[in-house]
Amino acid sequence: MLPALGYACRPSFGWALALQVLTGCGIAYSLGLDQWFFAAVPDELRGRAMTVLTAGLMTAQGLGMAVAGAVAEFAPVHAVAAAAGGCGALCSLLVALEVRRTVARPVRPEV
Repeated sequence: MLPALGYACRPSFGWALALQVLTGCGIAYSLGLDQWFFAAVPDELRGRAMTVLTAGLMTAQGLGMAVAGAVAEFAPVHAVAAAAGGCGALCSLLVALEVRRTVARPVRPEV
């Protein structure tokens, strides 16, 4: 989400397109997260669980766009896009810190 912060500079169409592509590439991290979710769900519930996960993600993304659109009615679009990028980057950082805190680390043998 960090490339979206570039909208604060009021980019031209070409730069805005580049920022969108970079932001989209960065969001692809979620493809690697599915493996953790998949491993945490019992075999007999995986199909349903993946369906609920996908529906939840799509709903959250849609709500995010709706909120951004509503805010853009009262604030400049470039400011809203930059703020959304900052919010997304902050949320990603918080999730990464939580995962690092809770995921078991391999124990190294004492030498």
